[in-house]
Amino acid sequence: MTTQNGHDRSLSHDNVVQFEDAEDQSALPPHSTQAEEAVLGSVLKRGLAIADVLPFLKPHHFYERRHEHIFAAMAALFERAAAIDYHTIAEELIHQGTYESAGGLLYLSELSLGTPSAAHIEHYARIVLEQAVRRRYISAAQQVAELAWSQRQDLDTVKQRAEALVLGASSDTLSRRAVLPPSEWTDHLIDYLGQTRTGGLAGVSTGLRDLDTMTLGLSQGLYLLAASTGTGKTAMAGQIALHVAERHGPVIFVSMELTDVDLGVRLVSVITNITKEELVIGNLTTEQGNEVLAAIERLSRSRLHIVFGSGYTTSDVRAYALQVQATEGVKPALIVVDYVQLLRDEEGDGRMRERNVSAAARGLKDVSGELSVPVLALVQLNRNRATRADKRPQLADLRESGDLENTADSVLGLYREEMDHPGTGTVDTDKDVKKLAELSVLKKRQLGEEVGTMRRLVWVGESYKDLAVHV
Repeated sequence: MTTQNGHDRSLSHDNVVQFEDAEDQSALPPHSTQAEEAVLGSVLKRGLAIADVLPFLKPHHFYERRHEHIFAAMAALFERAAAIDYHTIAEELIHQGTYESAGGLLYLSELSLGTPSAAHIEHYARIVLEQAVRRRYISAAQQVAELAWSQRQDLDTVKQRAEALVLGASSDTLSRRAVLPPSEWTDHLIDYLGQTRTGGLAGVSTGLRDLDTMTLGLSQGLYLLAASTGTGKTAMAGQIALHVAERHGPVIFVSMELTDVDLGVRLVSVITNITKEELVIGNLTTEQGNEVLAAIERLSRSRLHIVFGSGYTTSDVRAYALQVQATEGVKPALIVVDYVQLLRDEEGDGRMRERNVSAAARGLKDVSGELSVPVLALVQLNRNRATRADKRPQLADLRESGDLENTADSVLGLYREEMDHPGTGTVDTDKDVKKLAELSVLKKRQLGEEVGTMRRLVWVGESYKDLAVHV
């Protein structure tokens, strides 16, 4: 059949439209005008058909700008539970200021006449999405070429950024489904419940017994570790990351405050309990020097991967995770981000801090869900707590950082009394003075202990230990 805008189509025996190459489009980026028309025409035939594709198909996936405008209008109507027909779409296009560029009512009529049925909308939508991903790969390849041609970047930087661009180009997954039928999601449930678990934990262990008891291990989801500056949250995140990397699988530690060397110094301090200052100055005994070398050898054998820099987005975090997955041959066991308020998400504009942090948190949660990996993100508490008598972390201390407390699956608060009241919050032992710390559950959606639960740790040297074991 031939539509009024000149595109040729033929129907197969199963009534799925097969698209023919009506013109030589070799000079254009990959796209399928016919598939785009079929998606839009299907929605015009049956408005609720958009529900079958909206979970994975977005307006920006359309190559033709007028098709992007029309689908955006349809999606807006669907989200408001409004009727979707010629006139409501036209009104929405007028409201969005895109009526003329979308072709008006005449083009909407052509789309409907050119689509025989809405029955195969998901098939057409997959074609549209596939072509969009192909365009993303081409764009990434062009950016890689520009990086390679530029002499301003060193080769390691070019390599790292190029790999991130290519891996990040697939951020539009082709495997998402709108609805899982009972037979499928119950199979997933059986697989989940039948998994072999060790140590009485549902997720990966952290190396801290009390933390494992609180969380039953780190599972898929977004965990926030909230603490004030100087509490040692980076040290705790580092020791957790190292434990997971040695026991469970690859870990990506994204640091936007410390370089790889700075973070490495902290990790060696965690392992040896030699202060960072002593390590850097280098005035060590022979025994301490041997301990440092052994610690570095241990780190080199671990599967802990470090990314450091500034201005990262959640898309970058996802790309680096995929890069590690490609290198290691297995998916990461944990992603650590230090810290979430420094992420620069595409939805933020740099001037609205709350909006930016909220978008970053949502992005990290999406990364966790897509890759089925726990994400541990560090959070700086706001300064309002300084005016309270009780300065222990509260969920309200996150509220100046956008929707962090709403987006996170679990929020853990880390507190050391001696940071706010010097001389308190310590316990004397025969060997030294150990500094008490409190780890509390501020929010939970996952398995583990209830909100309000508090367990004590101790800061020994340069790392956290379980109180019952080390006092």
